[in-house]
Amino acid sequence: MFLTGLAALSFLASLATVALWLRSYRCRDRLSIRHALEFIDRSKTIESVGGRIILSSDTTRHLGQNPSSEEYTFHQQTQKLASGEASLMVQSNDRLLASQGWGRWGFGSLKTSFIQNTHGNWDRLPSNDVVEDNYEKLVVPDWAVLLGTLIIPIKWALPVVRGRRSFQSGQCRGCGYDLRATPDRCPECGTIPPKREVTSN
Repeated sequence: MFLTGLAALSFLASLATVALWLRSYRCRDRLSIRHALEFIDRSKTIESVGGRIILSSDTTRHLGQNPSSEEYTFHQQTQKLASGEASLMVQSNDRLLASQGWGRWGFGSLKTSFIQNTHGNWDRLPSNDVVEDNYEKLVVPDWAVLLGTLIIPIKWALPVVRGRRSFQSGQCRGCGYDLRATPDRCPECGTIPPKREVTSN
């Protein structure tokens, strides 16, 4: 019963993945959570665009003005995309992964750090009070998520399909033993096959 429920939930997740996959070429969906505590800003973002799911984490250490403050901020954003814009975003992301991280078959990862006074590139830092910025990104293609969500439903469905085929071909559902000589009970494992419905003409 538990496996059946898990298979149903997993199948629903696969349908949701297909819907998100198709939507990702028309819209860029982004959800971010920011946690500001003392001198550290942490933000985690999940984004769907161009058939990719992008997870990113940004930890910024700065010269805080109010060390005792703590704040949580949730931000959801949907951006409608023009035709071909999603592909351009994916290509730009792939170039970034190729130059500063790792990327292949739609998967990718990136990890960079910027430390004040030791690095010359300050383009992506939010302000001059930043002491250190650690950025991580993980990219997973939607097709991989879809395959992952289909594993449990397929594992659940295979024995059912095999059982029906075995029953139709005169084999035991439990072990596959040939039941043509002993149709009422399997001599190998003791399984009693269900009675076949006899249709009269």
